[in-house]
Amino acid sequence: MSREYVGVLIGRQDLGETDRVLRFLTPDAGRLSVVARGARRSRSPFASADLGIRARITVEEGPWELQRLQGLEVEEARVGLRADLDRLYGMLHICECVAALSREQVAEPRLYGLLEMALLLLEHGEGDAGPTFYRAFEAKALSFAGLTPMLVTCPICRQILQDPLVWVEGTGAAHRACTEGETLSLAWVDAVEAGRRQPLKEVFGRPLPPGPWDVLIRMIEAQLGRPLGSRLAGPSVLG
Repeated sequence: MSREYVGVLIGRQDLGETDRVLRFLTPDAGRLSVVARGARRSRSPFASADLGIRARITVEEGPWELQRLQGLEVEEARVGLRADLDRLYGMLHICECVAALSREQVAEPRLYGLLEMALLLLEHGEGDAGPTFYRAFEAKALSFAGLTPMLVTCPICRQILQDPLVWVEGTGAAHRACTEGETLSLAWVDAVEAGRRQPLKEVFGRPLPPGPWDVLIRMIEAQLGRPLGSRLAGPSVLG
């Protein structure tokens, strides 16, 4: 039995000598992992399956552990994202975050919509995406995965946040009087929370008050169980 899906390629993993596991995020079936036979051969119809593409795929379902990819038609190649190194790193980061937070074969319409909008803005937006864009994306993705970072009230005393603040790993911002952690400013916390609540297009290119660049990334990495590869881009791109 075969089924068709439309999805964005968010992950790839080599399998054996010639095959590859491709992971797509679809709105109706969530994260979908499929085996693309011979995908590592240059003449394979799946050789052009690059991260970030949106494609219509045909999947053969069967008794095997991973479904098999039968056909792939690229609908959006994101060529503009591959012409600029910073935007390429940004695209890899966005795909990795979504791959870490999405669930296998569980509908993820909000996360899928966020992914599509982020890639659209990253490809066609003018100038640098800026740190507010990435922090807002990470905070939104965490929220859609049921892991909303606490950026309004202290998780310990339950009072509205006021300076001085610290970061509590896996939770969010807290009063320094309540616990220990990495120092934060209320201005940074307020800006990230505002970005989380606003449409991504409204925060593209917006500056961010001084603050840590990877605390939300660490929350995502905790779900994945390992560092994100896109972390190598560092604050020069993501911060």
